[in-house]
Amino acid sequence: MIPSLSEVPVGTIIAYVGPDPTAQQNINWFPCIGGTLNKNVYVELGNLLLETFGPMNGDLFALPNLQGQFLRGVDPWPSLVDPDGATRYQQGNPKNKVGAVVGSAQDDIFASHEHALTGDPVCWGSGPDIAEVAIVLVAAQGSQPAAETRHDQRTSMSII
Repeated sequence: MIPSLSEVPVGTIIAYVGPDPTAQQNINWFPCIGGTLNKNVYVELGNLLLETFGPMNGDLFALPNLQGQFLRGVDPWPSLVDPDGATRYQQGNPKNKVGAVVGSAQDDIFASHEHALTGDPVCWGSGPDIAEVAIVLVAAQGSQPAAETRHDQRTSMSII
């Protein structure tokens, strides 16, 4: 059963595909595109987030900026599952290393790796040029110049 809005915990982030929620009256959902809110107006959310997504600026607290980002679950045992957890930083402040905690950020990385071709070489052909043919086929099927490494994705707006 889908809970009513009053049952959704403050601070919940959801994927949303409707119109801009800030344009609708009496809806207290905000796009996760950064920005700030006044903690005296949004008391519950302000007390929950505090400096989770950036430093406080007087009475203003930061909203998460999830534009182009993927959410990653917190690993309570960073040394077992998340060996780079200690490199995470406070959103908007890369010099402040906070570790693998809710709201922390981490830059992308693409580790060097290789893929081996498997299967019967006869299906690729034969002769001294077989390795070159295989490399060209693999490059043509799955490799292209790009600014990022990514999987298939669909876009939604994260709201809090």
